[in-house]
Amino acid sequence: MKVVAAIIRSAEGNVLITQRGKGMSFEGKWEFPGGKVEEGETPSEALKREIQEELCLEIHIDQQELEWTHEYSFGKVDFIAYNSRVVAGVLQLVEHMGYRWEKIDNLNTYDWTPADVKLVNKLCGGNL
Repeated sequence: MKVVAAIIRSAEGNVLITQRGKGMSFEGKWEFPGGKVEEGETPSEALKREIQEELCLEIHIDQQELEWTHEYSFGKVDFIAYNSRVVAGVLQLVEHMGYRWEKIDNLNTYDWTPADVKLVNKLCGGNL
């Protein structure tokens, strides 16, 4: 399975993080928004679609930041994270229970989904 994540930066340099909604796996944990790549989609197409569906935002993807694999009990998941920015829309939570625009230096204070920890560590200048 391939999953994409967006590192959406504000003009001030903060990043958008989202809190997983009720009934979702890892309910209440924080993550970078994104989702699964569907059959026939490129990763960037999937990321734009997921952000539109889940947050009602249109994004521009600037560049790939990190690619990694995380092993869950059900198997391996391949992740790709892209630096991006909002170009249109008003943020609305469709699936998530919360969001924050957070400074990079504060990211390690949140309770992250297991797979997002590697990305947080990279963004905060730590080890992968």
